[in-house]
Amino acid sequence: MITDAQRRFYRAIWAEVCNAQGWAHLPGKAKDDKRRALHERLNLPASSTEFTSANLTAWDRKTRSLRQQQPRSAEDTQRTQALWRIRKDAKLAGFSKTYLNKIAFERFSTLLWEDLTGTDLVHFRNLIHARASKHLGHDTRTAPAQAVQTDDNEPF
Repeated sequence: MITDAQRRFYRAIWAEVCNAQGWAHLPGKAKDDKRRALHERLNLPASSTEFTSANLTAWDRKTRSLRQQQPRSAEDTQRTQALWRIRKDAKLAGFSKTYLNKIAFERFSTLLWEDLTGTDLVHFRNLIHARASKHLGHDTRTAPAQAVQTDDNEPF
């Protein structure tokens, strides 16, 4: 078990990782999912309450590269735009996060769809856009066609 001072050190490192990776804006549950996945990837206990001093040292060492902020590149901007489009299309069509993760796992063998990168993310964006458009019956980037009521006496 780690002491209160060590727990504060753990939380400070996690806050740095979130800020550097662009996860700080995510809701609490999404951040928890990211943290658990990171713990698993780094071969650390699932919960920080199970950490030992050795685990805390490994956590500090293994997350060092994740904590270094990188300048935003064109690829980062494209990723941000793709994530926005996926979230918007999913929300319009009423797709749940579970549904999105299921598709990501089936197509790309990725547990969390937000972890997709590069061309996989672009393909996923296109797939979700197509499914959302089909579900709604119109392209999600345009407003749905409204029925226009006309007077029967007016010529077309």
